[in-house]
Amino acid sequence: MNIKWNNIQIGESPYKVNVVMNSDPAKVVVSGEGIKSGVYGQEIKALIDTRRAGPGELTAHCMGPNKVAFCEFFDHKDGTFTLYVKPQEPGKHLLQVKYNDEHVPGFI
Repeated sequence: MNIKWNNIQIGESPYKVNVVMNSDPAKVVVSGEGIKSGVYGQEIKALIDTRRAGPGELTAHCMGPNKVAFCEFFDHKDGTFTLYVKPQEPGKHLLQVKYNDEHVPGFI
């Protein structure tokens, strides 16, 4: 980017500007039985597809009644991920999925 004032180049202009695409968490698709129910003591899994959402960072957090469940991603290197969740206690759990630190709709 060239910056001028009174037609005189300012400072160390031209500057390099990094232009990136915006991401859209609403375009992240989360699917699989693991998002509806699971069995205590068994690993739960879900498929997450970020290909239509643009570039970004995917995070997940699952909280049980008193304890945080173990969450791990497997990156398929094509914009899809498998999320593995291992609950640490029985009871209702809340799964939060975020993309670029914004909630994926339906996973707040």
